[in-house]
Amino acid sequence: MTPAPIQYKQQVRNLTSLNKESINSRINARIKELIEAGMILRVKPDYGYGWSDGFQTIDTPDIFEISSDQEYGSDQIQGAVISPRHEFTGGNFEATLRYKNDLSTYNCKIEIFLNDKLSKIYTGYCQIIKE
Repeated sequence: MTPAPIQYKQQVRNLTSLNKESINSRINARIKELIEAGMILRVKPDYGYGWSDGFQTIDTPDIFEISSDQEYGSDQIQGAVISPRHEFTGGNFEATLRYKNDLSTYNCKIEIFLNDKLSKIYTGYCQIIKE
């Protein structure tokens, strides 16, 4: 069985002949299906002590989705950012549990690569939401 992130990337490649609106509609529908199947987790960035790009504080990012093999509630979660039109799309996502309660808080890191080289690292706090 092909891992979810690879399957997702193959599906996105198959959509390249469609217009942007149609692509985003299909991607959003597929994301919804995968969220319901538990293969995609929604990440809600929190302010905490702020988000950083490694050089300066940045605005708290918008909510985004990741594909991941780890289950909701795991102490560590890794995956790929798959939200269309998000500044972190295509980035590698890592989260380590910080506080465990009804709304568990994680230390988050997103690595963005350009031309197979690490380009930027974003860090901050987030919650993993199961919908």
